[in-house]
Amino acid sequence: MFLFLTKIEYQEWQNHQEGFDFVVIRTDEINTVEKLLEAYHERLQLPYMGRNFNSLWDVLFDPFWMCYKRVIIVHKYGLPDLNDGDLRTYLNILHRSIDNKYKPDPNISFTIVFVTENDSAKVLIQKQIEMLMQDETKS
Repeated sequence: MFLFLTKIEYQEWQNHQEGFDFVVIRTDEINTVEKLLEAYHERLQLPYMGRNFNSLWDVLFDPFWMCYKRVIIVHKYGLPDLNDGDLRTYLNILHRSIDNKYKPDPNISFTIVFVTENDSAKVLIQKQIEMLMQDETKS
């Protein structure tokens, strides 16, 4: 589903990802949905992007907006500091972005990476995401 790496693992892994466009989201600076979407707007160099999750969905799933074909979305410093509902919605969009059945253009590929300081933080984020995604499937 997602790739979890420590900083050291990420540096090594990154060296082997030729032909991909990296979109790095500094999650330590994000504590609202608006800031998260502004980061995507800036990093994807979009002429326009609304400030809601529907806009993020449109950007990631509509080939008209997506100027990149092989994208790695890197979350530096773990998860953004959003409430559980917003974080669950965000993770669901990311999860669907890596599933070809939701994309109109199967040539666009995404890899979602979460980079942490150490192995302990990596395990905590994995568990947090698993719990949030399980809550989503129960709803």
